[in-house]
Amino acid sequence: MAKRISNLRVEEFGHPLDLEILTPLKEIQATDKAKELFVKLWPQVRQETIALCGSHFHVTQGACPNLYALAKDVYNTLSIEGNLPIFYVEEGYHINSYTLKDKENYYIVLTTGAIDRLSSEEIKFLVGHEFGHLISGHVEFQLLLAFLPESARYILRLTELGNKGIRVVSDIATDTINDTKETVDKIKGFIFGKKNDSLKNSSSEKRNEQTGITTGIKTIIGVGDSITRLNKWNRISEYTADRIGLLACQDINVALSTLMKTSGLPQTYYNSASVENFIKQVNEFNDIYGGKYDSILKELDMLDEDHPWMVRRAAELLQWYESGAYERMLNAKELPLIK
Repeated sequence: MAKRISNLRVEEFGHPLDLEILTPLKEIQATDKAKELFVKLWPQVRQETIALCGSHFHVTQGACPNLYALAKDVYNTLSIEGNLPIFYVEEGYHINSYTLKDKENYYIVLTTGAIDRLSSEEIKFLVGHEFGHLISGHVEFQLLLAFLPESARYILRLTELGNKGIRVVSDIATDTINDTKETVDKIKGFIFGKKNDSLKNSSSEKRNEQTGITTGIKTIIGVGDSITRLNKWNRISEYTADRIGLLACQDINVALSTLMKTSGLPQTYYNSASVENFIKQVNEFNDIYGGKYDSILKELDMLDEDHPWMVRRAAELLQWYESGAYERMLNAKELPLIK
């Protein structure tokens, strides 16, 4: 019987490196508007949602009552505010889950491999992990990261067009965003570094075109650097989400067995493999590859990854659990037992 938890705040359970990046992002005044601009400018977000709803199995109380009840149980355990996210199942043997968001709803997607290969309690950890991203405010920034490469390609195309590109951006902004002139200027500023006024003659047009190309290239470099930094944050955010997964299933062995299976444990050995041996692997990895040089190599290897290695996730979660932070939060946030 799960303890019900209330008033979860990312400042209390978030991984320190996650908060170090996430907190200033949230405090930037233009952040909300920037996120909205990306959602409006890049209809791929809507396209992804439509593809999701058209291609995958919708988990409802009528169509899949046991799985729906399990998801709702986690929703209640964590005292999630707002509507229950919409759940879908995606065909795939691997164990995976992810969260999408449009302007109205959150969508949590699990693979068939996750449903078929995990126990009910392990699925609670996985669903809780996705709720962790939702509670922490990760999802909007993850969407931003997902579409930054697309933004970069679009910017590159516009820089090739010079000042014609500026007019294209202005037209798109006017047609797709019912907002103030200030917002339109911010879009053009984002792409070309500064606002370009109307052209008076061919020589000034050429100079402005060259300026547009130069600043556009600088923007591409800046976007690339932003992608690298956001990728690192995205990996770290998994550590925070795992903590909420643990608070959802409320059993460290269940949480670690989920990570163990996700790491590649063959289904044939599910009954014989032990969490104790996986913990031993985690500790040995830290002992053998914990030096400064190996740490640099690990960071280089993961530059383009969107998730940290499973062994590192297990190590981070185990460290948080053994620090006593899990028990303190569970006891401090406990509400009456769910019957």
